[in-house]
Amino acid sequence: MFLKLVLTMAIAWASESSSVTGSTSLSVPYPSGISAGNMLVLCIEGKSSGATAPTASGFVGAGDNSLIVGNAGACILIREATGSESGNLTVTATDWTHTLAKIIRLTNATGVWDQSECVQGSDTISGGVYSALCNDFDPPDLDSGDYFVVATGLASETGLSPPVTSGHAITATGLTVSSADIRESTDILDEGNGAAAIITLHSATAGSNITVAPTYSFSQSSVNANGATVLLRLREGEGVEPPTAKDWLHYFRQYSGAA
Repeated sequence: MFLKLVLTMAIAWASESSSVTGSTSLSVPYPSGISAGNMLVLCIEGKSSGATAPTASGFVGAGDNSLIVGNAGACILIREATGSESGNLTVTATDWTHTLAKIIRLTNATGVWDQSECVQGSDTISGGVYSALCNDFDPPDLDSGDYFVVATGLASETGLSPPVTSGHAITATGLTVSSADIRESTDILDEGNGAAAIITLHSATAGSNITVAPTYSFSQSSVNANGATVLLRLREGEGVEPPTAKDWLHYFRQYSGAA
């Protein structure tokens, strides 16, 4: 028996949960339509008074997946779906006081995932531009077809207005990246202190073996806040598909000596 390799790059957003806000414990519904082989990406952003990374049963971190800078935090956890996921997921965010969590469901053509890794960066906004230079991927290569999920938490002790953001971009010399698909840009307010959550999706459309560390940036109305960014890179692996009737006929003729 033989199988044919499927070589495609087709990672895509498929569905997502509602956004859930709270503090140290959140109950996040799973998104609709989950099938085995989907990638579930749990994004957590907000404000933290400590250094403890959030956790969720069955989800794992990949690389530098959690960052707290000053009082701002961001974290990404992932899970390859089995198809049995349903109901709600409990997210534990010890030390976090203003928190937003959301699960994003991604699909690809092969059902195989490769090179899933997070990097991180930060910035202290003083004015209207946020720019976070992230660390290198390991190995430090970026390619056309790579898919990115970016989670950013902003936090301030003086309150934040609902963020009006624009121009969200991933830049790395030699790599062309699509405009952002903004999945979240929300303020989280409680007792006068402020936090905000931003989640964006991007695809690399051109470039090969780019070894430059990525920078994530956006513009926002003037604000003073700490910011933490976690950037997840996903890559589709090689898959296989079963042979067609035509393939079997060719195989039979080639190895049986039939004319």
